[in-house]
Amino acid sequence: MTRGGSFAIIVAGIAVGCLLVAGAAGALRLGSSVGPGSAFVAPPLGTIARTIPVGSQPTGLAFDAAQNRLYVANYAGESVSVVNTQTGRIVSTVPTGFNSWELALDTKTGQLFVANDFTGNVTILNTTSDTVTRDLDVGCTYAVGVVYDPQNGRVYVECDETSEIAVVDGATDSVLGYIEVSGGASNSGIAIDPTNHTLFVANWGSDTVTVISTRTNLVVANLTVAPYIDGTFYDPDSNTVYATLHYANEVVLLNASTYRVIRTVPVGGEPHGAVLDPVSGTVLVANTNSDNVSIFDAATNKLIGHLAAGDGPWQLAYDPTQELVFASDHGSSSVRSFDAGSV
Repeated sequence: MTRGGSFAIIVAGIAVGCLLVAGAAGALRLGSSVGPGSAFVAPPLGTIARTIPVGSQPTGLAFDAAQNRLYVANYAGESVSVVNTQTGRIVSTVPTGFNSWELALDTKTGQLFVANDFTGNVTILNTTSDTVTRDLDVGCTYAVGVVYDPQNGRVYVECDETSEIAVVDGATDSVLGYIEVSGGASNSGIAIDPTNHTLFVANWGSDTVTVISTRTNLVVANLTVAPYIDGTFYDPDSNTVYATLHYANEVVLLNASTYRVIRTVPVGGEPHGAVLDPVSGTVLVANTNSDNVSIFDAATNKLIGHLAAGDGPWQLAYDPTQELVFASDHGSSSVRSFDAGSV
């Protein structure tokens, strides 16, 4: 495939039930919706803090601690909802591309990058004014994932089906080139280790994780892991990559230095997004089919329990200031927040 840009890189592949748990104040349960303008009251342990209506079928989330803003990609709503996390109010709804999927935030420049699945482009938002500054054609058939590297100021966009990563200069909003994820098929998740300059790409169709050096833009490993790898995230404290196995109902842990599987942890039905709560030392996983969030201990990797979380929780985001976790509820077109220390 011929592409524009300052480089094009082709590299050969390298082989390489739903449990409800009682909290301190009783059984975990859903709270009632809180309307705009309602005063925020810290919830008792074990309860949903609030339910915030957003656009249709929300998926990706991005949290900005400096502005107390949560950005929500609305897949069917073709928009991004901007939520004030202290009040729970929608402060803005910004139109984007068709099937907005995942988000990446550059807090230095205040740019939000929105990967639009069906149109295969990236919408760039100014988070100060909540306006679209550009719809950038990145050459994808489907843009399904996006991540920002604060070390080099680049944005990496997953191009599904073509098995490529589009590399975007975050300063000029221009496409620099493409990295072929050789051995990968139907990319489904992307995570960045900015300190060690490494990109991890989950490949749904080939049961692998591709490891890319962001210094050289070369594939350094292609790891056979398990079928139907979905969402990924990187924990710098433990140097671990977490990847959800959608149909195995598990999370697999990878050593980010040796590229070896550490272990798997059973979770709920069809897991997708996951996030770390560093205060409680737990990993939380959104399970779209069992309508709950699994919580397990990051040190022991033992399952603590499941929190009921609406209809089809998809992605998670963590607010360290309020110690809240936000879950995008794909089926109910809402975002639910809950106390991260409730279990």
